[in-house]
Amino acid sequence: MCVWSAYTGKKQAAPEVLEAGTAIEGIWGGFYTGIVTMDDQGLHCAKCCGWSKYWKQRFRTEDLPGTTGLFHSRTNSGGNGEWAHPFVGTAGKVAHVGQGSDGVFSDMAPWAELANELAAKGKIFRTADRNIPLKRYPELADGNKVHVAEVTANAVEALFEAGSEPLEAIRRVFERVHEESIGLYIFAGHPGKIFFVNMNQRGAVWFTPEGAYAATSLLAFGLPVVKATEIPLNSVGFFTAESFYSESLPDPGYPIYDKIPDGCLSKALAYLAGNPDSTLARITDKGFGPLFPASGIKLRAVTAHRIAETLCGEHRAERRSTEVDGPCGTRGLQTLFRAAAIPDKKDAAGA
Repeated sequence: MCVWSAYTGKKQAAPEVLEAGTAIEGIWGGFYTGIVTMDDQGLHCAKCCGWSKYWKQRFRTEDLPGTTGLFHSRTNSGGNGEWAHPFVGTAGKVAHVGQGSDGVFSDMAPWAELANELAAKGKIFRTADRNIPLKRYPELADGNKVHVAEVTANAVEALFEAGSEPLEAIRRVFERVHEESIGLYIFAGHPGKIFFVNMNQRGAVWFTPEGAYAATSLLAFGLPVVKATEIPLNSVGFFTAESFYSESLPDPGYPIYDKIPDGCLSKALAYLAGNPDSTLARITDKGFGPLFPASGIKLRAVTAHRIAETLCGEHRAERRSTEVDGPCGTRGLQTLFRAAAIPDKKDAAGA
């Protein structure tokens, strides 16, 4: 899965989301990097293959004006630089970042139907590519696959252009198509608001005197771990620099396991003790993941980020980042976790 950060407030957004995003980019993303901001002139987007080192080589935050913005770091799931988030609708009126997976909603037919309808209406898919190996992307009538996040960006934008308010547009799209994801949107003409839709992924908003920050992991804001407002399960809403609003989405038609099983933290720590230098995905799948039910919508990603925050915040785990092979001739960044060394009594006593 991916990671993102967001900001709206008094400061220029691009430096704020870049700093927060790069603090967590390797935790689950680390292979494609992008930022979008908004000011009175509209949306400004810059994205590329590779981790943030490559983004900084090509772009400058000074060239992305505005006090509302989004950062995204994507997994190594294929595609050229157009497959990096954010995705901006064809008309340049809506920008979107997301993270998650299809999960129980593995049928791509509804997505393909929507994508082809949008293409027939003139929406352009810059991700269109015949060489994407993964099956979880919808296919256009011409045989090209497109990223689901670009489908939703264009679908939400089409409704917005037709007169729907932002929340209504997002709600209508996600009443038609579903994925186990969280998505953030900014709309031209709606300054200072960041809209969201969340099925069962992690997102939290931290309110400060300088504005509202949000991210998939609170490690984006350093240690000690800050207290933040969780974006609710199965919801749609928005936040500003000073406020938060959400509404429930309809029942998605699958069982939702909205409780975290007992023992996840100890299972994660035990796994780390025997498997140092593990990714968060590996800790999830092999450590505490088996405690969750085998089917249905479950809060594994939410649990993973909370565990990472707890273990790092209590200094029971350490993390380090390392470069690995990436897409398009670039390198990616991967974060590895290990159980923290416990000093012996002599060390603790300063001997």
